[in-house]
Amino acid sequence: MSANTPFHGSDLEKIEQLYGIPKEKITGFGSNVNPLGLSPRLKEYLASRLDVLTSYPDPEYTGLRLGYAVTSGEALREEILSRKDPWTVSSLADLAGQFLFQDTVYIEETRSLISSERQRIRHALSGLAVKTYPCFANFILCRSLKRGVNASVLFEAAIQQGMMIRNCSDFPGLDENFFRFCFLLPEQNDRLLSCLAELLG
Repeated sequence: MSANTPFHGSDLEKIEQLYGIPKEKITGFGSNVNPLGLSPRLKEYLASRLDVLTSYPDPEYTGLRLGYAVTSGEALREEILSRKDPWTVSSLADLAGQFLFQDTVYIEETRSLISSERQRIRHALSGLAVKTYPCFANFILCRSLKRGVNASVLFEAAIQQGMMIRNCSDFPGLDENFFRFCFLLPEQNDRLLSCLAELLG
């Protein structure tokens, strides 16, 4: 199988089929996730308000997604509203979102972990043949500077070790050398850094 077709976190089923690696065994660095997982307080909150939670097909809520935008620009707001689907948030995500912004302890723990891992990882990558781009989110965009080691090669190496990064070669303006990954827990990040160092060191 060729990794010329970029994969990301929502393609774990494809990876399982093509590589024979059970999706439960893949650490997904390719998607935009919280390294701490779902807030335990949020799980309790949802469980206390939903009678059918045990039949929800995703006990860890990995498919629970909620996005939002904050703007003071009326023109931008109108533009967004004119292009979005009318029902973009599920009732479960809506319920979770209403609670989650109150869980300030969890929010601060998440911010702190991502900030420290962002700094640590950027420092670790500075010794490799890779260019990193300034980041303020929970993922980092990188460009391989090593001849013959593009994003597809890195993707293949990572997936063989049960990790998935995002090949960004299909992003407008980027080429076959760009990839990104999100920051997870330190021990998971160490595994990925070791994999990248083998090829970019």
